[in-house]
Amino acid sequence: MSLALTQFVQRPSFGHQGNKTKVRANFFEVVNFPHADFHHYDVNIDPPSTPVALYKRIWATLCENKDNAISAVFDGKKNCFSIVPLALNDKGEKTFEVVVPGERPRGGGSAFRVRIRKVNQINMHEVAEFVHGRASRTNNVLTGFMALDILIRYLPSIRHVTIGRSFYTQEERRALSGAAELWSGYYQSVRPGIDKLYVNVDTTTTAFYEPGMLHHQAAKFLGCRSVDELRRGLDDIQFKRLSKFIKSVRVKVMHRGGTHQPKYSIKRLVPATPSTSHFERDGTTITVKDYFLQQYNIRLAFPNLPCVLVGRDVLLPMEICSILPGQRLTRKLDERQTAEMIRHTCQKPHVRANKITTGVQQLEYGRNPYLKEAGMRISNQMATIDARVLPPPQVACSTQPGGIVRPNNGVWNMNNKLAKAATLKSWAVINFAQQIQQVQVVQTFVRTMIDCLVKAGLDVKQRSPPLLRADPQSDIRVAMLDAGNLAYQKSEGVAPQLIICILPNMNRQLYAEIKRIGDTNLGVVTQCLLAKHILQPKQAYCMNVCLKINVKLGGMNQYIPQQHVPFINDQTIVFGADVSHPSPGDSARGSLAAVVASMDPQLSRYAAETRVQAGRTEIIADLSIMAHALLMKFIDSNKKRPERILFYRDGVSEGQFADVLRNEVLAIKSVCQSIAKDYDPSITFVVVQKRHHARFFPVGSQNADKSGNCSAGTVVDTTIVHPFEFDFYLQSHAGLQGTSRPAHYHVLYDDNNFSPDDLQQLTYNLCFTYARCTRSVSIVPAAYYADLVASRARLHYLQGSSESSQTVEEQQRSLAPVKDAVGKVMYFM
Repeated sequence: MSLALTQFVQRPSFGHQGNKTKVRANFFEVVNFPHADFHHYDVNIDPPSTPVALYKRIWATLCENKDNAISAVFDGKKNCFSIVPLALNDKGEKTFEVVVPGERPRGGGSAFRVRIRKVNQINMHEVAEFVHGRASRTNNVLTGFMALDILIRYLPSIRHVTIGRSFYTQEERRALSGAAELWSGYYQSVRPGIDKLYVNVDTTTTAFYEPGMLHHQAAKFLGCRSVDELRRGLDDIQFKRLSKFIKSVRVKVMHRGGTHQPKYSIKRLVPATPSTSHFERDGTTITVKDYFLQQYNIRLAFPNLPCVLVGRDVLLPMEICSILPGQRLTRKLDERQTAEMIRHTCQKPHVRANKITTGVQQLEYGRNPYLKEAGMRISNQMATIDARVLPPPQVACSTQPGGIVRPNNGVWNMNNKLAKAATLKSWAVINFAQQIQQVQVVQTFVRTMIDCLVKAGLDVKQRSPPLLRADPQSDIRVAMLDAGNLAYQKSEGVAPQLIICILPNMNRQLYAEIKRIGDTNLGVVTQCLLAKHILQPKQAYCMNVCLKINVKLGGMNQYIPQQHVPFINDQTIVFGADVSHPSPGDSARGSLAAVVASMDPQLSRYAAETRVQAGRTEIIADLSIMAHALLMKFIDSNKKRPERILFYRDGVSEGQFADVLRNEVLAIKSVCQSIAKDYDPSITFVVVQKRHHARFFPVGSQNADKSGNCSAGTVVDTTIVHPFEFDFYLQSHAGLQGTSRPAHYHVLYDDNNFSPDDLQQLTYNLCFTYARCTRSVSIVPAAYYADLVASRARLHYLQGSSESSQTVEEQQRSLAPVKDAVGKVMYFM
């Protein structure tokens, strides 16, 4: 099959629909564009074992020596750029010997070797032509933007801790639980706009390891009341948890005193303790504990704690090691830390806007010598740009008269109506919460829940479901099997449809086990509830649970009348796709690809497919298999083939657009032809991006919602968008707390020839079909559902498979498939 899949869709025009308004965007115009060519060099630092964290210091030391005549900006890894050609030899390269005070190369010697080699000369005129829409996205253009990015962030990177395009300062550190702390900083990136360049500046916060003595931080991480609790050593669970926490953490050793404090990276925690680990010294065997007493007159206070392995065979007691500051926490935050982070980082829109403006002033672009040398001048004022507020669609909450509602700023009242209420015949409730001892408490909640379900229109045949108690430490499958059997008996032979599980707290392990057993073993949908909501049931909470239960039972909560989504009919299928990657630091696990597809013209029912693929790989390797399965399900359900495909792809960065276009669009087309040679539906493929730093702030309170954010339906497709490709920002949801983030939609392929107005309005209207709430959501539901499915699939691995399964094929086999009865409904809600 031949396809011209190298060019992205160009913007056909600009949108006009909606009420015009103005917003401020956190984009700062590049007033003077650098027109001089940039010289691009490759940087190689020896020895190869040199920590990347040292590269910036080595480079700074190199440049400080005026005899070297090096004036160039460095990305901290491999690339440097200069306006003036560097004085190299005839081969376009040169090696420098660099001595860094307090640092010695691994493997001996006193100097690091820095080899600089000329790679290319970047024509910045071509970058300017790209911004004006007169040049395509070439390698020269991409490298030019990389050079500009490095140019603006080089000075902050020397002064502060830098991660990617963000830099962080210690001035606003906040403590987190679990031996971590939050650092605030700023993100900055050069972005092309229409006929202009901009610098996108945003506030950013991330978690770092809290510096300090390693054993003290270990006690904090393990939740000890005092470090003295560690004197007895660690149990197996503590050892395993701490091993993951400190792996690859950089420490300095403190036992020698003075300025000589060697730095190491922890390879791993070892079971041996200073009391039990020993080595040969002067022909005799000595323990690490005795060595420190004899050599340094240090009596170790924690000789029963495990040692840490650094270097090849060097074991160090934890109590002589101190965690160095400025190290990003690479593991996933736990529930408590996440809640603390949200509390600390949640900022009202006007607060965030003011902080961004203050950050730009602190960056002092006007006094940056590297920007001056390049002739680059940046405004210190946010761009004020045109925007529009799209009208909301009507929402059908019922087929009865009065069932059509008009949302207000993305929110509506369902008035106890559901578009299609399910029937509940066979169900049970399991109480895993030890704090709820009285069965009457559960009975009261069940009655409240039944009242809510009935008011919403559900036909609850069984008003007295079996109530069971179970120990969360017991065999969860046995408890759920008992609940299912009792539900079956009480309903006189109806297979269990639902098991409600009351959890004591946010116990991730218990939750995962319940979902794995329900989805892949028993074939029963489950609904988990926290005990705190059972003790004090609120009507709003019960109604939200009701929405989830109705969908899980095959019902429909709401839909958009066909006149508001004319593109969607019984010959249209809407896909959503996402890839979930393993947690940072988990190199053994593969990534999980999830694809969902609508099965009805109301977009109320989506089927899902998941596959394991190589870790950290974004392109969906088995998309053809997954898309084929979903298309066949659609054909089986609707008795016809879809003639139009609308595909929303989540999680793809700009650098991956070309690969996605070549691989995934081609996979979809190939699948269609495999179904029938003459089957060639029209395809529109749109990338949805959430992880960006564009933020919009209303101009004037009359254009803001109650939270101070821009109104739901705010769309931007001018000024700061791509110079000529088809993209737009859509803030489709009402703000709740903090500053809302718009979704960015970029059209890569379009057989359907959408106008901007039509695609923007359709996408906005679809955001009202998310089944779990009575609000429009921040991204189109198909992409949202794919994200939920991918996260859910990670819970489906068979017990004991996490360490043993290494290859993709082994991991796929250990990923238990969803039972047919569960797969027919939206179990992932």
